[in-house]
Amino acid sequence: MAFGANHLQQLAEALVFGAQATNNSVQQLAGVVADAEHRRGLNQGYRALKPKRDITCITGEGAKSLMLEQVRFTIDLGELGINVKSEAAYRQLRAVRMGHARDTVELTLSHPTG
Repeated sequence: MAFGANHLQQLAEALVFGAQATNNSVQQLAGVVADAEHRRGLNQGYRALKPKRDITCITGEGAKSLMLEQVRFTIDLGELGINVKSEAAYRQLRAVRMGHARDTVELTLSHPTG
């Protein structure tokens, strides 16, 4: 009977050790996720926009000019370190649209296709 009790004790110790290791891993992962979220949060919103003198304005005069402006705008966002799909990029887009593009972008953003 002592042989079986020894195995049960070893099994219980192994389970406790495994639970502690899992708990430590989860805590480390939570710390990494929180740190990444904090860093990402620092680059969000209009307050974090970095000034750039010659950012491309979106006028939308024609299809070709609109495509070129869109490519240049995307490059400018990259130079500023702004993710294209972030709130900061959205705020930057709303700030640089002019003329006919202002109405077109507003309509597109309020009534998305799909």
